[in-house]
Amino acid sequence: MRLLLTNDDGIESEGLHVLAAAMADAGHDVVIAAPDQDYSGAGASIGRISTDDTISVQRVEVPGCAGVPAFAIGGPPGLCVVAARLGALGDLGFHDPAFEPTAPPWYVVSGINAGANTARSILHSGT
Repeated sequence: MRLLLTNDDGIESEGLHVLAAAMADAGHDVVIAAPDQDYSGAGASIGRISTDDTISVQRVEVPGCAGVPAFAIGGPPGLCVVAARLGALGDLGFHDPAFEPTAPPWYVVSGINAGANTARSILHSGT
């Protein structure tokens, strides 16, 4: 399966790395598009939290995930998913030879959360 992985804790989150490695080891075609910083509590947001007119997309290496394309995106997880779906990853996205290189994911997976989500905070979590 083609899976797009994101979270709200940011691209450097250990939970994200562990989940990506497990999904890739299970044989899934995984691409990571996660916030370039911690956006906890902004999971439902798709807007930028900055004043400039651009959204940064940077290719990064994720520890323990050799061969898994990973991107740090300058915005919350909702924006990461929308950007990936609209082609912001270009031809660096999914590489399943049975599909087009930039084919959209079948599923979006968000997690693993770095902390507890309790009560009303779960409504705004990105994981």
